[in-house]
Amino acid sequence: MSKLELLNVNGEKVKDIKLNDELTIKVEYKYNAIRTIEAPCHTKECIKMNWTSSVNKPIICMDLHYKIVIERTVDNPDVVI
Repeated sequence: MSKLELLNVNGEKVKDIKLNDELTIKVEYKYNAIRTIEAPCHTKECIKMNWTSSVNKPIICMDLHYKIVIERTVDNPDVVI
């Protein structure tokens, strides 16, 4: 898993995340929330899940075998992919 810091992203709101050499997803984020906006999977369930800001509601893609989880510390929310 890799971490994407929500507070330190150079002002970008959309980012391509490389899952492996062949697969890339596109996520959109804002402070404390993230969603998948493009993914090369068949069902698009990860896109249908829409925004999440809850540590108890990860975005899961069963086709591509990844999940996006928000981990929070007091001063620093992170997204773990």
